Order: sequence, then structure tokens, then C-alpha cells
Amino acid sequence: LLLMSSAYIAIGIFASSITRNQIAAFIMALLICVCFHFLFGILAAGSTGLVSEIFDTLSLTSHYDSITRGVIDSKDLIYFISLTAIGLFLAEYMVSKRN
Repeated sequence: LLLMSSAYIAIGIFASSITRNQIAAFIMALLICVCFHFLFGILAAGSTGLVSEIFDTLSLTSHYDSITRGVIDSKDLIYFISLTAIGLFLAEYMVSKRN
């Protein structure tokens, strides 16, 4: 839960760094989080083969579900840590680009 929260917070910080408008940042963060949480899982279930594997890998719920079952796999930890790091790196880049 802590790893998923950190990923969501990093996405929110990134969305907030893109725009100065708080409402636009909220909507952007919400859409990005919905994509990672629901949309990629739905697309993975609706497709087959390599496309299904790609969407399943991007889906936040598939990684979170395995952790909630008690299976702590390194790929799930790497996914959450890298998603957090990418979000924070992009936020820092956008803020430094603005200044």
C-alpha cells in the first residue's frame, strides 16, 4: 500500500509541475492514475499475445494484487519504485525547465 501510494503521489506531483492551475493538475493526475489503475488492466484483458502482456505489465493493479496475496516479487517492487522515481524525475525536470 505504501509503494502504491508513493507512485500515486509522484504522479500527482508530476501533474502539478506541468501546470500552475490546481484543478487542471488534479484532473491530469486523476486521468493518469486511472490509466495505470483501470485502463491498462481492461486493455490487457481485452487483447491477446504480446499486447496483453505489455498492458498487464503497465497495469498497477496486477502488481498490487500479487503483493496483497503475500507474494513479494522483485519485479513488483521494481515497478513501484521505478514509477515513483520516474514521476519525481519528470516533476523535477519540468520545474527546472520552467525556471
